[in-house]
Formats: sequence, C-alpha cells, structure tokens
Amino acid sequence: MPSRVLGQGDPKPTVSVIMPCHNGQTYVAAAVESVLRQTYTNFEILAVDDGSSDDTPNILRSLAAADPRVITWSQSACGTAAAARNAAVARARGELVAFLDDDDLFHPEKLERSLVGFARRPDIQVVFHDHVRFRHDPHEAEASRFLASRSYVATAADALESIGPSWFVASPEFYRFSSLEYVGMVTNAVMIRRKTLLDEPVVFQTNLRNGEDVDLWLRLIHRCTIAYCDEALSYYRLTGSGVSSDACEVARGDVLVHEANLARGQARFTPADVRRYQAKIAEAWFNLGYAEVQRGQCSAGRRAYRQALRLAPSGRVLAALIKSFAPSGLTGRRSGQAR
Repeated sequence: MPSRVLGQGDPKPTVSVIMPCHNGQTYVAAAVESVLRQTYTNFEILAVDDGSSDDTPNILRSLAAADPRVITWSQSACGTAAAARNAAVARARGELVAFLDDDDLFHPEKLERSLVGFARRPDIQVVFHDHVRFRHDPHEAEASRFLASRSYVATAADALESIGPSWFVASPEFYRFSSLEYVGMVTNAVMIRRKTLLDEPVVFQTNLRNGEDVDLWLRLIHRCTIAYCDEALSYYRLTGSGVSSDACEVARGDVLVHEANLARGQARFTPADVRRYQAKIAEAWFNLGYAEVQRGQCSAGRRAYRQALRLAPSGRVLAALIKSFAPSGLTGRRSGQAR
C-alpha cells in the first residue's frame, strides 16, 4: 500500500511525476528533491519502489513523511521500469504526466516551462525539451545539451514550426523525421496529457527490456500534436550501468521498436523512405549479430546477420557472417560496426 493515501479533501495536482525506483539509494533522494524544488508546486510524485534490496524504500518513506506531495509504495520486482511506470500511471491524478528516473534530475523550472507549451495551444498533447547529459555534476564542464549539440532545430527544420521564442510545434513531417533520423525525446524530458496516455492500449510495453520509451514516443508522434521547447530542463546521468549498457538488449530493442513502427506508419512513408528505414533496421540487426557473436552466441549472431542481409544486402554484413564461422580467437576484432 502507498505510504500516504490521498484523501478526497486533498487538492488535485496538475502534474503527476512518475518515478520508478530500483536499488537507487545513491541518487534517489537528489532526484526527488529536484522535483520538490520546482518553481511550479501543484504536483504529486509517485515513486514506485520496484523490489529494491538496498535502502531505497526507507529513503522514499522518509521523503514522503516530510512532504505530502510524495507518494510511495513498494511492489515485487517487475524486472523492468516499464511495468513500474505503468503501475504509477494507473494511480496518477494529474491532468499531465511527467517522468523521472531515480538517478536523473529536473531543472527547477522544468514543470513551469513545460506547462507554457500546453498553454500556447489547447490541441498540444505532448511537450518535450532538450536535456543535459552528465556523469557526476550537471554543471560540470563536460556536461552538454544533447539536442543542441546535434543541431536539432536546424536538422529538424522541415518538421518544426516556430510558435514563439524557444518554442516549436511539430508538423506532420515530424513523424517521418523521428522514424528515419532519430527520436529526440527522452523519458525525463517529456510531459504528456494523462488522457493521451490512457488512450494507448498499453503505455509502456513490458515485453521490451530496452527501447520501451522510444516505442511509446513513436506511437505518440504518429498520432499526436507535439510541441518542443529548445531549452535544457532536465539532466540525464550517464552511469554506464543498467539495461542500456547491454549491447544485445539495446540492439534487440532497436529492432523490435523500429520494425513495429515501420509496420504502423507504412502508409506515411514513400517507397524510398521504406528502403531507407529497412536499411536502418538492418543496422540494428547487424549490431545485434555482432553483440551476440562477441558473447559467444554465434548461432544467434548468424541469425541476426541473415536478417540484416534480407533487409539490406551488404558486403560488410556478409563478411561478418562468414567471419562468425572462424575460430573464436579470430573474431575478436570488429570491422565496420554500425554507429
């Protein structure tokens, strides 16, 4: 049961911040406190302890006791952040939903600035913004704005229409751009109308160990009106651990997410787009094949290489397939890994 149950007399929050937590004792207090320091204060934090074996549950209970906007409960480990997020979304009361992982941080004006997007146009269903990637301190010299460093506004110029300083609304071209180039949204940098989320058959796909967030973003981009704020309003911690550090799971997630998206959006792609998207998916199959071979699963690696060849024949992939039959001592070097 939640550590605090909201009564009927409690004011309804505008924003529900969803936070899945698993063995996050090192950073979880800082993550929660970054929300509590927001300039916009009408929110609730739904912090789900997903079967932690460290001090995370006690830290969350202490934070909930100190501030009534923090609601926390523990559940048996689901194995994925997707299931924990879904459980919290089901309990959310806010009109809008934001997400924060237990090792990331919000900028103090994250909620206030995101709400501006929804106020600009009533048809906007999703708002996202830039974020800073860091290792130890969000203000360290090595930290950088992720999308700005990739010239996102310029690169996506044909898919974004200015609606004010720092603000853009996505055009129908945005779905094509996000599918064929890359998805600029990350979990801590989005805010979504709760009704929009609940209109989905499932919020986060629990069968995906990696890429469940990108899968949701592509589904929303396919059907929603989306606004982008060209400001860094959250901080993404690079820890080098977790599912995102598993090369096999990353590549497998890429394959599943983009194959599903290609099938979903087929009618919106030209024949040239389809060929280009198939080549992108072939790269993911190639990466999966290489990762499998590297961990000694050569049969699985060959199956992945063959899938890559089926979608986009390539001498590089064929060479990798042939090399996978060589004695293990000769397969250590990678040639032409997809980036």
